[in-house]
Amino acid sequence: MGIETALYDEPAWYDLLHESGTKEEASLVLDLFRLHGNGGKEVLEPACGTGRLLKFFQARGFRVTGYDINERALAFARKRNRHARLIKSGMTRFCEPESFDLAFNLIGTFRHLMSDADALRHLALTARSLRPGGIYIVQFDLSDYDGQQDDEETWDAREGKRAIDHVMISIAPERKKRLEKILHFLTLKEAGKSKVLKSAYDLRSYDLPQWEALVARSPFKIIDAMIHPELGPGVRDGVFVLRAKR
Repeated sequence: MGIETALYDEPAWYDLLHESGTKEEASLVLDLFRLHGNGGKEVLEPACGTGRLLKFFQARGFRVTGYDINERALAFARKRNRHARLIKSGMTRFCEPESFDLAFNLIGTFRHLMSDADALRHLALTARSLRPGGIYIVQFDLSDYDGQQDDEETWDAREGKRAIDHVMISIAPERKKRLEKILHFLTLKEAGKSKVLKSAYDLRSYDLPQWEALVARSPFKIIDAMIHPELGPGVRDGVFVLRAKR
């Protein structure tokens, strides 16, 4: 049967599931900041979750700040990042004017903003939070409504006596509704015992014209973009570097 739970309420398991990609993800952000940034040292991660990416930047001499609405994730992040600023807040609320040189939002977290109004508010607050020359790096999957299909991904992770097997199902969005349903099925194994967790939520979908139109209405402009070949039928990974239009 399994247990219904929010994946984000299981930060230790969430962290184990994503840890293997941390260095690659954070290194890309750092490379783009070195290419396009202002050389500053203040880093912000909206919706920082377990803080795994902040740890990478802190270890390289950056001063890091993260915010998230999930108390369990923040508690986990505080244990691993003792010198980080970690704040309970949401993507449509946080703003510290001209305080940061780099902000980043990876692995589709931006798509938890479920309306243009919320997305534009978040972009406006983040733009205000950046110093002159600062950049905001956003990564998420781009949809092709004519070609996208339901998809299933599987991967696993191991650490000592702990293991997790993960199946993620994505239900293709419709152009009009722009809702992509995500289903997670996780088998957690520890100390000879196992349990299955289930988690489900919706994400807002974007094709490239929808995303470009949104940014055009925001205080940002796109100064660089990396759009990778198809990850699955009708889906491409997009990484976008944004700078305020000042």
